[in-house]
Amino acid sequence: MFSNFALAILASLLLFSCVLKTQAEAAVPAGLYILIPPKTPVPEAVLNSKRVTGVVLRANWQSISGKDNALAFGHLVSQAKRARDAGKAVSLVINNGGVNTPARVLENTQKISFMNKNRFHKSEGEHITIPLFWDTSLIDAKKTLLSEIASAFDETGLIDIVSLQCANSTTDDWNIPDNISWGRAAFSEDKLFFACKTLIDHAAGVFRHAALKMAFGPLPPSLMQNRYALAERVYRYASQTYPERFYMQRHNLSTRTPDPITTQQLYGWRMVFNARPYAAAQFLWPAKDTRSCRANGNQRPCDSENILREIAVLTKHYGFHYLEVYLSDFLAFGDTSAFTALASAVGSADIATNASMTTADTPSPATSTAFAQSDEVWGYWNNPPVQSGNAAIKHYHFTSKVINQDVGYSLFLPEGRNDTPLPVIYWLHGKNGNESRGTHVTRFLQSAIEQSIIRPTAMVFVNGGRHSFYSDAKNADMPVETMIIDELIPTVEKRHNIGQSADKRLLEGFSMGGFGALKLAAKYTDKFAGVNIYGAALLSETHPPGQQDQSSFRHVFDADLNYFITNTPAFWLRENAERIRASGMPIRIRVGTQDGTRRYNQASIQLLDELNIPYDYAEFEGVRHAPAMYYQSDELDNFRFFESVLRRQGSEFKTPQSVITPETSSDAVTVTAAH
Repeated sequence: MFSNFALAILASLLLFSCVLKTQAEAAVPAGLYILIPPKTPVPEAVLNSKRVTGVVLRANWQSISGKDNALAFGHLVSQAKRARDAGKAVSLVINNGGVNTPARVLENTQKISFMNKNRFHKSEGEHITIPLFWDTSLIDAKKTLLSEIASAFDETGLIDIVSLQCANSTTDDWNIPDNISWGRAAFSEDKLFFACKTLIDHAAGVFRHAALKMAFGPLPPSLMQNRYALAERVYRYASQTYPERFYMQRHNLSTRTPDPITTQQLYGWRMVFNARPYAAAQFLWPAKDTRSCRANGNQRPCDSENILREIAVLTKHYGFHYLEVYLSDFLAFGDTSAFTALASAVGSADIATNASMTTADTPSPATSTAFAQSDEVWGYWNNPPVQSGNAAIKHYHFTSKVINQDVGYSLFLPEGRNDTPLPVIYWLHGKNGNESRGTHVTRFLQSAIEQSIIRPTAMVFVNGGRHSFYSDAKNADMPVETMIIDELIPTVEKRHNIGQSADKRLLEGFSMGGFGALKLAAKYTDKFAGVNIYGAALLSETHPPGQQDQSSFRHVFDADLNYFITNTPAFWLRENAERIRASGMPIRIRVGTQDGTRRYNQASIQLLDELNIPYDYAEFEGVRHAPAMYYQSDELDNFRFFESVLRRQGSEFKTPQSVITPETSSDAVTVTAAH
C-alpha cells in the first residue's frame, strides 16, 4: 500500500509531467497556412503542395450547433485528419461571439445593437444585435464551446493552434464598431480585459497539445484614448502567463501595411512587430480581387502577383512565424514565383526556419529608422512582469553606468537556503527576449531541487537586449557584454548572497542566449564553472549572420564581419583553447533534430574536436526551436550536469538547515513577483 505521502508525491510528479507536456507540444510549425472557407473540403492541391505548411479550417458557431445543443464537428474533424495525414499543420477557427452567436445563447445574454457599416460583410447596412463581450452567460457558453473543441480535436492531436476571440462583432477579428451606443452597458477596460483573460485561462487549461492564437486590434477612440492599450494589456498577460503557447495576429495585411524597415509609424502593427517570434498575420483580402484592389489598399490599378511580392517583402521585415492566405490566391497563383517568394518569406524571424539564408539574401536599405529606435534594436532594459504567480521569482533592477539606464533582471531563489552563498545559474534568453520572458523554466529547476537532483540553486534571468548576441556594440553606445560581466553579476551576487566565486557560477542559454553563454564561458574562463546550451545560434565565420540577423549585424556589429567574428564563441574557443583544456571547464550542448540551428551546433563540435576541448553533445529527436521542448526532452539532465559541475569544483551537497531572506540594496526599486 502506498502511504498518503507517497501518493501525494506521485500525483505531483504526474501533474508536473502533464504541465511539461502541455508546454512542449504547443510549438507551431512556421510557414504558410491556407484559409479554407467553411464547409469546403481541403483541395488536394493544397495537401500536395510543398509550399504549404498548414491549413486553417473555419466554421461559424451557429452553423455547427444542432437543435439539441450538440455540436456537429464531423466535417471539420474529417478535414483535419486529411490534412494531418498529408503532413500539414492544422489551425482551427470557430467564429464565436458577435453575430456568430447561436440564438439559444444570444437570448440569455445582455445585448447591444448597432448598424453594420462594413461593406464587405453580408449584413452591411443592417442593424445587428450582438451579446456584450463580457456577459457572463456568453463567457460560460464560450468556455463550454472551447472544452468541446478540445475534446473533439485536441485529445487526438488533430490541431496545432486554436483561435480565441473576446472582442469580435462580425468575424474572428478583434473588432468593436465605433457606432455602438454603450448606454447602460457601461463599457470599462477591466470588464473586457477580464473577459479575455477568462477565455485565455480556460483555453490554456483544456488544450493540452494546441497553441493559442488571437487577433488583436484597436478600440474606438470614444472608449479609450490609447486605442491599443487594452489589446497590449491582454497580450502581455497571455504571452507572459503562457509563454511559447500564445500567438498574436493581425488580420489586415496588405501592401499598405507600414514597413518596419522604412518607417517609424507602425500604428497597430507595432504590437505584432514587438511580439516576434510569436507573431502572425492574415491577408486583409485576396490578392486575386483586382476589382476592389483591397489587398493593394484600394489603389488602382493593381496586379495580383505584384501584391504577393510586396507582401512577401513585408512578411520578411516583420518576421511573421506563420501567414494565413486565402484559398483563392493559392489556387490562382500557387505555382507562380510570386507565391514561392511569399512562402519562403514566412518565419524569417525564427532562426529555425530560415537558417540557410545568407547576408546576400538580405535587403539593405540605406537607413532603417524603425530599427534605429532603441526599443527595436535593444528592447526595453527594465521589464517588470505583468502579474504575480510565483513568489520564488522576483524582479529587480539596478542602474547601469555603461548602459546609462536602469537594467532589470529576474531572480529565482529556492525556499531552503544555507547562510553560505548559493550556486547560481545565469540564464540567457534568445532573440527578442528579456529578463521576464523566460522565467517559466524555473518550474524545471524547482522540480530538480525537490527531487535532490541538484542542491538549492538560484537562477538569474539576464536582460541581454533584443538583438545584442551578448556583445558590446562596435560604436560603444551599448556595451552589453561589459554591463553583464562588470555590473550585473557583481551587483546581483552582492545583493542576494549568491555566486561570489567562479566555482558557484554557471551559464545556460537558448538560441541567441546559447551563443552568448558559450562565448562568455570561453572568453571568461576564470569566471564560470560550466555551461549548458540549447538550440544555440552558434553563428561564426563559417556561418555568418543571415537575413534574420541583419538588425544585429548592422546595429550591434556595424556590418563589420571582422568585428562580428571576434565576438563569436568560435573565436574565443580558439583564442583560449589552452586555458579551457587546462581548466577542464565542462561544456554541454544540446540541439533538436528539427531545429534550424543544428548545422551551427554540428560545426561547433567539429571545432571543439579540432581544438581537443572535451564536450558533451547530444541531439533530441523531433525537437524544434522552442525552449520548453528542450527542457522536456532533457528530463532534468541539465541540472544533473550542473550538480556534477558543482561537485567537481569540490562543493559538497549539503541539505539546507535554515532559510534566510535575500539581501537587497536601497536602489533595487523594482521588486515585483513574476509568474
